Amino acid sequence: LEATMTAEEFNEYRVANMIPHQGHEITPNVHPLACGLGKMVHEAKGCYIGQEILARMRSRGRQGKELVKLPNPVEGATTIGKTHSLAIVRKMSD
Repeated sequence: LEATMTAEEFNEYRVANMIPHQGHEITPNVHPLACGLGKMVHEAKGCYIGQEILARMRSRGRQGKELVKLPNPVEGATTIGKTHSLAIVRKMSD
């Protein structure tokens, strides 16, 4: 990452490295597990909104949706890159 990156360059970097970003993948309608931030949510941290739901999803091994990188064109992409895009899609195993 460089401070001089354009928005397009930053988005390409994010797509290549599957990095979620506020307002794109990270929204009020998407839980942390779905947008690729599951490792950032500490299971022992107490009392936050949605804690019980996330704990139940983890214990049952079902998170519903996941952040993926797909070759273009992508229907419902959250971030569009030149060759690939990011999208949050329903997990095939759920």
